[in-house]
Amino acid sequence: MQRHSPRRLAVVREGRVLIYIPDPRGAVTSGRLEPAWLDVFYNPAMEVNRDLSVVTASLLLEEMRGKRDLRVLDAHGGTGIRGIRYVVEAGAEEAIINDIDPYAAALAHANARLNGVTSRVRITVADANALMYRLKREEPTPIALIDIDPYGSPAPFLHAALDLAGHGSIVAVTATDLAVLEGSKPKKAFRRYMVEVYKTPSSREVAVRALLAFIAKTAAIFDKGVEPLMSVYHGHFIRVFVKVQRGASRAEKSLSQLKHAYHCINLGVVVFDEAECNGNKIALGPLWSGPLGDANIALKALSNLSEDLGSYKSLKKLLSHISVEYTFPPSTIYYSIAGISSSLKVSMPSRRLIIEELKSRGYRASETHFSPEGFRADAPPQEVVEIIKELSPSARNR
Repeated sequence: MQRHSPRRLAVVREGRVLIYIPDPRGAVTSGRLEPAWLDVFYNPAMEVNRDLSVVTASLLLEEMRGKRDLRVLDAHGGTGIRGIRYVVEAGAEEAIINDIDPYAAALAHANARLNGVTSRVRITVADANALMYRLKREEPTPIALIDIDPYGSPAPFLHAALDLAGHGSIVAVTATDLAVLEGSKPKKAFRRYMVEVYKTPSSREVAVRALLAFIAKTAAIFDKGVEPLMSVYHGHFIRVFVKVQRGASRAEKSLSQLKHAYHCINLGVVVFDEAECNGNKIALGPLWSGPLGDANIALKALSNLSEDLGSYKSLKKLLSHISVEYTFPPSTIYYSIAGISSSLKVSMPSRRLIIEELKSRGYRASETHFSPEGFRADAPPQEVVEIIKELSPSARNR
């Protein structure tokens, strides 16, 4: 397919900014925009990712205000939309927007002018890794937020990003290679992330914990530890925000959170405690076993959510779920009703009934953002399995 002329542009509004994008008419197939066909990458389906990033960055940068320069780096800038929104909406004092494509840089310049922020935006044309290593060498003032949002896997960029990150810096990472992280391609997952994962009923959370484990291992190379502030799985991407802290002891503390999990095949659950498996099991990992995020940050983001955001409804639901999920014991992994029911060979009971029954027995239980048929609970796997067996329509009809 021939690419359309780079001289033809369209204008879109997102958040509080207007952005020029390449005319999308030549990049539509089967009624759907294919972002990779545009002269400069722009994916409207990632608006929820950008909205979440702006809301979260606004909180995190505000906490740093007066303590450090509020510079952000958008290492894979494309049209510049994310970096410009960080300046206009999240309070960043300066955004370095980078792309390896000169035309993308030209478009980012135009978008900075369109939004009146040229004095607060620096556009660079470079390989993302080369730029981050250069910034590390030439600009000793730490960058407050480093955003890694490539097309595909973030793994090739995390070494440079975590080397660049200073004490207290935030590294925000997007991964879209979900088939790899979830275990559908175990050999590739081992090559790319140095983790053993296989497809399981709780594969979405396994994927997030595999990515966090890789980030922690990479940070430890530089005697740095990481603290996840927010980790989500949404649609076709994973998005995590981690705070980086210097010091060998902090690196070792992070590494102590890396543990193997176990897929208990006969129960249909994934747990960190091998003793909870009763029968055949498959080891996964090492995975991040610590907290996925900070409930207070999720609650603040929820309270600050603007109804003007294009993804307001999706983000409200997402943040409502994770603000509760983050209060559970850190090493609990969500239960899949489909996975357990399949192992038991029974039909699926409703999630509402399962949660009500768990609460009636004195346990904490909630829905999970990972799956519409999943839930989180602090109950032992054996008891969860028994409850699902008892509540299954097929079991009750016998």
